[in-house]
This record gives sequence, structure tokens and C-alpha cells, in this order.
Amino acid sequence: MTATDRTPPPLKWLCLGNRDANDGFELFAHGIYARNGALVGSKLSLRERRQRVDLSAFLSGAPPLLAEAAVKHLLARLLCVHRHNTDLELLGKNFIPLHASSLGNAGVCERILASARQLQQHQVELCLLLAIDEQEPASAEYLASLARLRDSGVRIALHPQRIDTDARQCFAEVDAGLCDYLGLDARLLAPGPLTRNLRQRKSIEYLNRLLVAQDIQMLCLNVDNEELHQQANALPFAFRHGRHYSEPFQAWPFSTPAC
Repeated sequence: MTATDRTPPPLKWLCLGNRDANDGFELFAHGIYARNGALVGSKLSLRERRQRVDLSAFLSGAPPLLAEAAVKHLLARLLCVHRHNTDLELLGKNFIPLHASSLGNAGVCERILASARQLQQHQVELCLLLAIDEQEPASAEYLASLARLRDSGVRIALHPQRIDTDARQCFAEVDAGLCDYLGLDARLLAPGPLTRNLRQRKSIEYLNRLLVAQDIQMLCLNVDNEELHQQANALPFAFRHGRHYSEPFQAWPFSTPAC
């Protein structure tokens, strides 16, 4: 096994403060790794306490709450870490799932921008993981929101829900220089009919050639077993995320008054 293929060790997360969060939800952090196994950041998600459902799977209603509450948790975590000057390497890239349509809400954009300004004081990268499941061309208003966010230092990761259709909708964002990462779900790599596998592989390889030319990196999400790990390793993903590498950790309340 080479250095670029090795599986990283289990992840131990810092506690994340949840004093200021909605009591009906819990925050979870899940590690994101480079090809060499190095921890480079985390994907944040919320789950409703009653239903035990991962809200990042919802595409309507939940995204504004997800963005606001997750960023509040992240800020609390950053403040605690800086006060204790420990484990600073865990900060890195922080991906917050959000549906692309939510950027049409001016209030959501303002909350994200305000949080990004606070995060920048701690040299921490905030990245929106934007779920895309529509086949209509990107609107001028949507592209303008992306431009404003990126001008303020927010990173953008596009997350098409399919390869052959939604991935093409990313081209407007890519062509406009409004994208930093492209995330694809590992389920799209699962074995299937040979013709489908070849079509998907060609689509991913084509996307990679297009993205490399613009310095955009690819992220493989939800790599949950060895088979998907091998599939992801065979394709040009710079980063990987999933239960094959570590389990998501719940954000526990701070135990010390100093936090």
C-alpha cells in the first residue's frame, strides 16, 4: 500500500459548543481527508433530536437553519480552540451543506457573510457545499450571490446530485470562476452495468480535465466502505470523506466555563 492510498487513523474531534444552538438539533462533524490520509477539515451537518434525521439530506426548508446553526457552532469551536491554543490543525476547511436555491434568500447570504468575517479573524476557511439538483440554467441572481460570497472570502463547493445531468449545470459557475471545489457522492461510483460505469468514469475524467485547468479540486463524499474507497482512489479526487475513514462525531457542550 502506497502513501497516497493509505487509510488515515481514527479521528478524535474537539468538543463543539452548542449553548447558542437551537435545542431541537444536534451538530455533527465528519472528517475530510487528503489522498495521503491527512485530515484537512470537516463536513458539518445537523440532525433533529426527535427524528434522528440528517438535515443535510433535506433540500427545502432546512438549509437556512443548517447554515446559521452550523456556523454558530463552528464559531464557538474556534473561540474555544484559540483560547486554549490546542489542536489548531483540526480547523482547516469547514464544509457546510446548503441547497443552492437558498442563496436566493438575502437573509441567508447575510448570515453567511457575517459568519465568514468572524471566521477570517481566525484564519479558518468557510466553504459552502451547495447541493444542485435542478436542470435549469443558473440564474443571474444566483451567480451574483456566488460572486458576492467569494469576494468576501467564502469558498464554494458545488455538489451535483447526478453526473450526466446536474454536473453540466456546474459549468456556468466554473466558467464564471465562482467555484473552488466539486463534490460528488460516492454512490455514483457504485458498481453497476458496464456501460453505466464507463459513462460515469468518462464524465468524471472529463470534469477533472475541465476543473484542473481552472485550479478546482474534486471531493468524493460518503465513501463508506473499502469498495467505494478503491473506486475513489482510481479517480482524480483530491479529498475524500466518509465512514471508511472515520465516524461523524457529535458536538458536545463545553465542559469548562472558559469556553
